Amino acid sequence: MCRASRRVSMSRPLRCPSKKRKGRSLVTTNLVERFFRGTSQSYDLVVNLFTYGADRYWKKEILKRTPRGDRILDLACGTGILTLHLARVNPCSQIIGVDVMPEYLQKARQKILEERPCNIQLVCGKAEEVTFRTAFDCVTSSYIPKYVPAERLVPHLAPLLKHHGVLILHDFAYPETWLFRKLWELHMILIKLAGWFLFPEWRTVFKELAGLVRTSQWVAEYRQALDAHGFRTVEVARLTAGSAALLVAEKVA
Repeated sequence: MCRASRRVSMSRPLRCPSKKRKGRSLVTTNLVERFFRGTSQSYDLVVNLFTYGADRYWKKEILKRTPRGDRILDLACGTGILTLHLARVNPCSQIIGVDVMPEYLQKARQKILEERPCNIQLVCGKAEEVTFRTAFDCVTSSYIPKYVPAERLVPHLAPLLKHHGVLILHDFAYPETWLFRKLWELHMILIKLAGWFLFPEWRTVFKELAGLVRTSQWVAEYRQALDAHGFRTVEVARLTAGSAALLVAEKVA
């Protein structure tokens, strides 16, 4: 029998620190807030609908690569989709979810109250700034790499992981072949048109996401930064015709 971790109090409202930051951290926060303000209630539906269910498959691929351990950190946890999966698969582990958007953590809190896992804690903060006293066996993050520059996040992640700890990053990617790029471009046009009418709160995302993904080189940039900060790349996997990618790395220094 495992000993369940103490769950964070879920009755208090979640508020993020109001420290003023300059530079890329502020730019990243402003972009995330502009994209996702007012979207938390429809997020789970939208991410499943507009990836044609692929998001569920991608989360399963993350879980397959998540090692057993006492402590797992889920950065940019959003509404807690991956966080709850991690808690179910690792009932004896302490799972900590971090997100910068209070409304998303509020939605995650509602889901946790319904399911009542005893091993989840939610923290409001920026992935590139949040600190903990005890290191983690694994750090996961879905959809963060395109928003946070590798040179800012990776140096912060290194001390958060134990020696031989595992980092798993996932995000959208621009397909590498001509055919799948054309299909991807068509898909982005269709979701922009459909989303404009069906989910007006998502108009900013549908308008700007394609350009962000198209220009992102997050896989190469994160591999380079990880190599420079004591990590060994274990795997780079292209998923769903190259429209998403997984990067798995181990802390070796």
